[in-house]
Amino acid sequence: MSENRQCRTTHRIRRSILDIAQLLLVFLFGFVPTWLKSREWSSRLSEAARQLSLIRIENSLVPAAVDARSGDYETARLAASGFFYFPTDRVQQSGSVSLNLPGCPPAC
Repeated sequence: MSENRQCRTTHRIRRSILDIAQLLLVFLFGFVPTWLKSREWSSRLSEAARQLSLIRIENSLVPAAVDARSGDYETARLAASGFFYFPTDRVQQSGSVSLNLPGCPPAC
């Protein structure tokens, strides 16, 4: 009798462990694809933010070049100084530099 009861208890424990393992597996089958998609979108967002930062830097310098070519040197000087103050303003706002130029390691 005791042996039969022990066998049933062992069977219940094994069954419970298998049920929990199956539930965990089903959860992971749903979670992993969502996590992978989230990582992909996060990296896309990071790349878009980096490109936007570079475009903003370019857009702050292009008017200076145009003004200098047309002979309007004072306006060109002011636009160029705005370009050089842009990284300083960005560091003061965020507290850190996040400017990564293409082809350059993060320390550049």
